[in-house]
Amino acid sequence: MTEEEELAAEFETQRPCLHAIAFRMLSSHADAARPRPDAHAHPAVIDGVPGILVMVGGRPVMVMAFTVTDGAITAIRTLTDPDRLAQVVPSWVA
Repeated sequence: MTEEEELAAEFETQRPCLHAIAFRMLSSHADAARPRPDAHAHPAVIDGVPGILVMVGGRPVMVMAFTVTDGAITAIRTLTDPDRLAQVVPSWVA
């Protein structure tokens, strides 16, 4: 299994937690589950930990890094600052 496949598998194990976070942010299960055709979440390694890069319309809009302890997410760090996100270059572009 490639590193990308391992990250994708880890992401899938955390999907219920991510849905819960989206629900808390949006206050609606429907909104949390509704896909945006132009939004994509890509598994990523951020500062050496699992995370996601969220892109909308081809531009990064959020980076989330997960601290995982004993198989559970124990902390989430996010970056949403547009100026700092403008410096993010996904590995498939570099």
